[in-house]
Amino acid sequence: VVLIQPLTMSERNTILTRLLQKSGAKQLPTNLKHVTASSAAGSPLYLSMVAAYLNASVSLGVQPVALKALKQDTIALLTFHLLPLIEDAVGAKQLRVFLEVVAAEPAGRTRKDIRVIMQKVEMAMADPELARAMDLCRILSDPIHSEHGAPISFTRHAIIQAITRRYRAPSSGGAQHQTTTDQAESAMPDMEPALQRRGANTDQPGAKNEHAAPPHPSP
Repeated sequence: VVLIQPLTMSERNTILTRLLQKSGAKQLPTNLKHVTASSAAGSPLYLSMVAAYLNASVSLGVQPVALKALKQDTIALLTFHLLPLIEDAVGAKQLRVFLEVVAAEPAGRTRKDIRVIMQKVEMAMADPELARAMDLCRILSDPIHSEHGAPISFTRHAIIQAITRRYRAPSSGGAQHQTTTDQAESAMPDMEPALQRRGANTDQPGAKNEHAAPPHPSP
């Protein structure tokens, strides 16, 4: 169990800048203060997801929302910004099943595993599309599986909650994918309980969390 303290303003600026530079960005946004000044920016995971959203927008050739309009909560940022962006790239139904297939196995799944399961639920993805989904969702994976080509896994609270809220909450339009969900649950009967169990944890700044992000660098 790790007790996480919110990042200082200096740490927030340093981490976000490095994350954006790591992607090869030629020019950083000039108004990063809209992100770093928010209370959510006290979480390294939130900053990682902001950087992931901005980087994915650039790689997909999509205009991102203004920084001041970004959701100031990790789960909401994923639910309303990052996941919809990835959906547009690989398909909403395909992404939904892909995420739930991965989330159902805490130890992680290989591309081959995912391909086989998605074929069983009649949601097969061609290799190029599956590779793209793996690449775009890699940022959501646990740090131990962050390398390109490695298995992919989701166990962090915010990631599990975002998947649950976007694809299972009635208000998120989850009902329109009921047939696909039934098929996936038939192939993976323990999927929903697994999502619910892991979604019961918390990773907010200042809270105890057994799936906490790695310690942040000192300013």
